[in-house]
Amino acid sequence: MNGWNAVDGSLAMALEATRPYDGSRRFVVVRGGTVAAPSKATPVRYAYIVFALALSLLLVVVGLNAYKSYSAYRALTQAPLVSIDVQQGETLWDIARTHGIEGVPVTQLMEAIKEWNNMDVAQLDVGQKLLVPQGV
Repeated sequence: MNGWNAVDGSLAMALEATRPYDGSRRFVVVRGGTVAAPSKATPVRYAYIVFALALSLLLVVVGLNAYKSYSAYRALTQAPLVSIDVQQGETLWDIARTHGIEGVPVTQLMEAIKEWNNMDVAQLDVGQKLLVPQGV
């Protein structure tokens, strides 16, 4: 018998291929006796193992990204804010980079500065007052 075999008390169940390469399976139930130990892993089992490993890796990556996002959010909400005046030639990118918070991407900080100052666009005027996080 090829495939998977199981023994439970006086019943034995075997999963075997009816045709080796078409992937079809059938169950055979035998009363009494014993059935051999599980045979070598079939390609179907390898596919399940690969799928489980890929899913586990995906969950780890998603979890790490969620943790990083949460850490950045916490850093933004706990940062002390100061008021600055926009200087000639400064962009929102420059200001966000200058007043950066560790672990928070510059683009995310730019969005936070826009939100704190009720800005719809990233356009700045010389002398404009902005609330920004106190630089580290």
